[in-house]
Amino acid sequence: MNINSCSSVNFKGYVPVRYYAIDEEQNVVRPIRTKEYIKKCHGQLVRDLNHTSKTQKLGNFDEYYKSADPDYRRIPKVRSIYDKEEPVVHLVTGKDIDIVDAMAKNVGIQKSKSIDAFGHSHSFEAAEAAKSFYNNTKYFLTKRCSRIKSRNGENLTMRMYFLPQYKKNGEVKGFEFVKANFIKDKELNG
Repeated sequence: MNINSCSSVNFKGYVPVRYYAIDEEQNVVRPIRTKEYIKKCHGQLVRDLNHTSKTQKLGNFDEYYKSADPDYRRIPKVRSIYDKEEPVVHLVTGKDIDIVDAMAKNVGIQKSKSIDAFGHSHSFEAAEAAKSFYNNTKYFLTKRCSRIKSRNGENLTMRMYFLPQYKKNGEVKGFEFVKANFIKDKELNG
């Protein structure tokens, strides 16, 4: 496992996470943009950081994250907020988890009511609750929650690199973690 840290990381609530696939044959790195693949990679990260998987697929990544994030050191849990417009997931830590959990409660309640009434979780009320959750969390992240910054005050993003694992027919069956680092937002496209 290869983890490159930014020399002066200062966590305060949340960090955007972007995922990249390493193509060894062509020796290139490509951003992962497919929602399904982002969820597979992000699922590994969240399960490891929340200690809900039987095996730590990311090795000792939780120790690295704990050393960088005082919020995670106090409360070793994370929550995720997927962005609808960009291939990025916001990783929330610390006391902000309680706020995100409270905002998500109504989605679960409406889905449960829909299952009881119709036998499935898809209803107008559940969709509206999900839409409201997304709008509320987006507002929360941009207006009330502190973003990870370098000591110089520049916004940072965490980048996670994975090696795709393929089935015999060429379909992607999963992703193997390779490395992670933090980068200043202004360097993201460079």
